[in-house]
Amino acid sequence: MSATEGEPAVRSFVGTTPAAASEISESVPTGARWELVSLVTQLTTSAVAGTRTPLIVLGNPAAPWGLFPVFQTFGNSVVWTLTWGQAVSAVGQGSSTCEAMSIPVAARLLGGHTIKTITAGMQAGDQYSAPQYVVREWLEVG
Repeated sequence: MSATEGEPAVRSFVGTTPAAASEISESVPTGARWELVSLVTQLTTSAVAGTRTPLIVLGNPAAPWGLFPVFQTFGNSVVWTLTWGQAVSAVGQGSSTCEAMSIPVAARLLGGHTIKTITAGMQAGDQYSAPQYVVREWLEVG
């Protein structure tokens, strides 16, 4: 049995807070495989008018295999809590400030693959909080 066939470790960790007007980006470490269980972050939009539409991108940075959008656009001067999770029903809360979006169950990310956001309409003062991840992790031995 290879190291990636057994039961994975479940890890919960906080990623790096990106600079203002920058996207979230987390790389799977070399020698590891991840299954993203959930990602939670907040997007604080600046006072600059316009709409923002975030999505997360999973996979090889040169050829990602998944794009998972938020089904709501966000205006200026608000704080939104965004959650992507396995098998979550995509829920737009209308006038509240929470959004939940689904990602695939058991989708694996290899070492060097990334979890990142792309935010259409991002403005100079927009800010993501440090993302909180839950992953299932297998370590390759060799």
